[in-house]
Amino acid sequence: MILNAITKRNVLYTGFAVVILFGLAMLFRSPLKSDRTLASDFARHKVRFERIVQMMNEDEEVTNVSDWGVSFANLNTWRGGTEPGFSPVRWHLYRELLKSLGDGHVYSVSRVDGMIVFSTGDSDRSPINEFEGYTISKDFVYSLSEPSPLVWTLDWSSFNASSPKFTKIDENWYLRFDSGIYKPE
Repeated sequence: MILNAITKRNVLYTGFAVVILFGLAMLFRSPLKSDRTLASDFARHKVRFERIVQMMNEDEEVTNVSDWGVSFANLNTWRGGTEPGFSPVRWHLYRELLKSLGDGHVYSVSRVDGMIVFSTGDSDRSPINEFEGYTISKDFVYSLSEPSPLVWTLDWSSFNASSPKFTKIDENWYLRFDSGIYKPE
C-alpha cells in the first residue's frame, strides 16, 4: 500500500515535471522555421540555389542582388532598367531564380566574408522600447570552408542567443542564425 502511494506520487511528480519542461521549451523555442523545414526547402530547390552560386561566382564584382538592384564591390549600385553597368537579362534571371526558391521567402543573395548568403524572410522582431528592438533571422549560406561556430541545431536559438552561428544542411551548405538590434525609421 505504501509502495503503491509512493509510485503514484512519483508518476504525478514526473508528469508535472514533463509539463513544466515542455512549457519552458515552448517558451524559449525560436519563432523561426525549424532547421528541418528549411533543410527540406533547400533540398527541393538545391539545383536553383547552386545555379545562383554559379552566377555569383561568374559575376565576381557583384556583392548583392535583390529586387531593388545590384551592388558591386566598388560600392556602385545598379537600379535596373536600361541604366548601364549590369545586364537587365541577367538581373531578371537572378530575380526569377530567387523567387523560385520555395514560398518566396528568399529575397536577396549577397557575398559576405567569403560566403554566399541567401537572405530569407524567416525573421522575427521583439521591441525593446519605442526606438529599437531585437531582430533574429535564419538564412541559407554557401561556403567552401566550414563557418564557425558550427552547432547541432539552430532551433533553440532565440532573442537571447549569441550570433551568428551555423548548422550544416548539405556539403558546403549551412543555415545561419543571426541576431541584432534594429531601429525603426
